[in-house]
Amino acid sequence: MTAHRLRTISVLVAMAATPLLLGALGAQQPPAPADGESVATAGASTDAALPPGTPVRAVDVTDLRRRVDDLRRRCDLGNFAWTDPVIMAGATPIKAVHFNELRTAIEDAYRSCDAAPPSWNEPITAGVTPIRAAHLTELRRWANPPRARYRVTFESWWSARTHPQDFPGNPHYSPLIGATHRAGAPFWMPGGLASPGMENMAETGSVSPLNDEVRAAVAAGSAGRLLRGGQLNRSPGSLSMEFDVTLAFPHVSLVTMVAPSPDWFLGVYDFPLVGADGWYQAVEKELSPWDAGTDSGETYASPDADTVPQQRILVLLGPPVAPPGATSSFGRFVFERIR
Repeated sequence: MTAHRLRTISVLVAMAATPLLLGALGAQQPPAPADGESVATAGASTDAALPPGTPVRAVDVTDLRRRVDDLRRRCDLGNFAWTDPVIMAGATPIKAVHFNELRTAIEDAYRSCDAAPPSWNEPITAGVTPIRAAHLTELRRWANPPRARYRVTFESWWSARTHPQDFPGNPHYSPLIGATHRAGAPFWMPGGLASPGMENMAETGSVSPLNDEVRAAVAAGSAGRLLRGGQLNRSPGSLSMEFDVTLAFPHVSLVTMVAPSPDWFLGVYDFPLVGADGWYQAVEKELSPWDAGTDSGETYASPDADTVPQQRILVLLGPPVAPPGATSSFGRFVFERIR
């Protein structure tokens, strides 16, 4: 833990895991419907998340059916036999059966692709359950291929030019380690306490016992897979790794130790690779250093000095990484979908 940790609280919100999309999404927000079975309205589909109360439109159901049939063909199934094959704006009532058929068609596709089918938030019962914007948004999420493959490139610009104060003679990083997991289930987060695995990674660069902690999360069902990558032996520089991700575990947490350092690291936590309109094609996150709160050293080459009691993980501010009260990025992760 360093002396400048006390100035970190105010910037935690700015350091959240929100991705920077390489492209923009729009969203329309029409008024709320009166009940669960309504006449379909017209309008162009945005294929984006819908706010509560948004009415279901003819184009929404038609677009979803097209996407689901495309998913089924990718999974070696034929098009679904839809009730009311043509949904007419202003004429065709939107019914529970339309949404239940979409769910069934998606479930069949996932099974055909050897993937676990979705678990829906609630049943939709005719005459009982109002059709909600959340039902449409949920279907849009799952009407995507159940798996994707990504390449993450770690680009480090940390150097004597960008960070001249006390710059070490052998700037490097530990091997990348992380996990794919459910939303809200990262193995580290700002303001939390570092686990033994995170402590050892941040202080020594070892992937153990963090790898065992991730494997335990996989066994418990909160994580999908352990991610292991290479080591950047000199900064500035870059390296890449590839990994598979599923809609059941669409978030990523990934870290690497800043070396040498007392307990500083770079990483992302609870970072989503999927949005309302499907898998992101390209998304990036700039990386500022974090203090794991387990060692009280204040310079890159400080001797070991355990922090007692252990402090919370906070973004690193001030010298030697930046001017007093500020932080400065060391690099970025760029995630690109390759399949």
